[in-house]
Amino acid sequence: MHGVAVFGSTGSIGQSTLDLIGLHPERFRAEVLTAHRQVAPMLRDCERFKPRWVVMTDADAAQTLQMRLHETAWGGRINVLTGPEGLVTAATVPEVDTMVAGIVGAAGLASVLAAARAGKKNSFGQQRGFGDGRAVDGRGGTCWWGGCFACR
Repeated sequence: MHGVAVFGSTGSIGQSTLDLIGLHPERFRAEVLTAHRQVAPMLRDCERFKPRWVVMTDADAAQTLQMRLHETAWGGRINVLTGPEGLVTAATVPEVDTMVAGIVGAAGLASVLAAARAGKKNSFGQQRGFGDGRAVDGRGGTCWWGGCFACR
């Protein structure tokens, strides 16, 4: 079982990654989900995947998510972190061996570097660079789900 951290999980790259994880629950588990401030989609994904860690970089969104999670029977088992420091912490948790970075721009740079230093595999979603659904894996190669985290 591969533990996967999906950074930018409410965006298009993150949602595509979660769809793939959902198709192969015997191979992958979404251990970490991160987003900026989209509470409703994050809550939906938490219900579906039951990650151990969630990061909302917006503090108000993190507080709202925490309250909404505690209203559920399963939400108390999810650790909610906030801010850029939460991203770095989540990138290095032991349950994760692969990080999919779908965060726009430089916002995710510190977490990607932390994951690399911790020995995690990195896959980079590059929506604007390719625009055609290819992923860039941690070795700099591109694939159509052929050289990315799911195909290794």
